[in-house]
Amino acid sequence: MSDNGKHSPRRHGDTETIGARTARTWRSRKLDAASVPRCLRGGLLVIAGLLFTAGSAAAPAEEPKSVVFAGVTVLDGVGGVRENATFGVRDGKVALSVIAGRRIELKGAFVTPGLVDPASRAGYAKGDGEYTRELTADVDAVDLADPWSEDFREAVRAGCTTVSLAPGPSNVVAGIARAFHTGSSARVARAYENASQPLWISLASEAFSRNFPPRGGPTESIYARRPNTRMGVVWMLRQAFLDARARPDDVAYARHREVLDGKRACRVLAHRWQDISAALRIADEVGIKEPVFAGCEEAYLGRDELAKRKQPVIVGPLVSETSGEGVDGTDTALRNPAMLRAAG
Repeated sequence: MSDNGKHSPRRHGDTETIGARTARTWRSRKLDAASVPRCLRGGLLVIAGLLFTAGSAAAPAEEPKSVVFAGVTVLDGVGGVRENATFGVRDGKVALSVIAGRRIELKGAFVTPGLVDPASRAGYAKGDGEYTRELTADVDAVDLADPWSEDFREAVRAGCTTVSLAPGPSNVVAGIARAFHTGSSARVARAYENASQPLWISLASEAFSRNFPPRGGPTESIYARRPNTRMGVVWMLRQAFLDARARPDDVAYARHREVLDGKRACRVLAHRWQDISAALRIADEVGIKEPVFAGCEEAYLGRDELAKRKQPVIVGPLVSETSGEGVDGTDTALRNPAMLRAAG
């Protein structure tokens, strides 16, 4: 049975003005997947591999080979800023040096490399996982994705050109994530075959909140299963990796062993600090190498411990910016990312 819930990326701004002005230049150009810079203007103007996506004007029969954009502010993505800069695009490639071509003044616009969503839930075909089992390391997000999904095009319009689509969090071990390029000229998302394919595990209420013990007689519900409590999630996760060590020939644990051997990355969804802390203890006990945590709404509560470990975390948007209550009953803080950064 599939869960039809989707979480689509948020639109950021209106891109119609500049898009209509430039679509005739870029709509029909074929670009390679390695091109990632984007432009922001007024809200956000996206250049997907320097493909302007928002305009609706028809492409002419002939296009200039290069276009120069002047007066922009370049944000290089690693802290550098170049104001009143000029850059050009020739045959789909970006050049920060001045080149000859049709010149467009974009005073007040911003140019930045394409954004990356490292923990996406957008673009599922129907459901986000396989719910007949609690441990589904064999699930591959490439089989869950709809390459033609409007969610991927929404991501492009929001400036996000790469998403790592993760299996849903309803299983303790959910499966492997896949990175997708969202801005191809064919308007079809493409999976990067050589990108990291981390194994996702869930140490959060999503892994047990819908489950129930099959009391009172037989039932056909797939949710009559373990775990039923947060403690059950911790036990099942620890036991899965201990079994992977104890059963070296069991193919069901092949991806678990890849994580333990350092051959596959591991992502842990955890919202509460108590769950993050429990996952760290399990990782130490069973030997999970360099896990990366996602969610982390209460990571600020353990920022000193995370800093001591040099623990990477992925912090997402808050459910509410005013109530202070987040996913899984977390006590959220708007300054969570800032406090984590300050702690080191």
